[in-house]
Amino acid sequence: MEGALFGQRPVLARERRARPPRRVPIQAVAVQDLHRIVPMIEGTGSFEEAENVLSAAFDALNRGDLDAAEELCAPGIEIVTRDGTQHGPAYLRDFWSRQLAAFDIEWEVERVHDAGGGAVIVEQRVTRRNKETGGVELRAWPAAVVRVRDGSIVFFEGYQDRRKAFADLGLEQPY
Repeated sequence: MEGALFGQRPVLARERRARPPRRVPIQAVAVQDLHRIVPMIEGTGSFEEAENVLSAAFDALNRGDLDAAEELCAPGIEIVTRDGTQHGPAYLRDFWSRQLAAFDIEWEVERVHDAGGGAVIVEQRVTRRNKETGGVELRAWPAAVVRVRDGSIVFFEGYQDRRKAFADLGLEQPY
């Protein structure tokens, strides 16, 4: 019984075939043009609502106002990390606190993409500076997959590599 481990039945070839990833055309939008996009968050509001919530969250983080940033997260927010899935805003608050204690950080939204199913991909630019010297220690261009519902962030998964965010959703990067 080739392919069977520890008494399991073999996996048939037709069961092994994965469906090809869904390829959906997406639209990249400059942040200043987001107000022109039609509603996209299924049954929960508009793309503009998602943009407003994300803009407020980034503004709060840039001011160091962790209370305001945390208020924009749903109590049961799901956060996917390298260490597994976390629930609740306490994980994000701890992460933000540690980062802001060690560095002066600027988070900037570059582009927001409609990823379908109520999700958006947020391309960011992050600049981390040494608190003492002001010198740039890190510039990064990460992305995040975010879902917003009823004015709150309900899902967040960060990506160091923007291409992986698109690939994980079965989307082609638009450029």
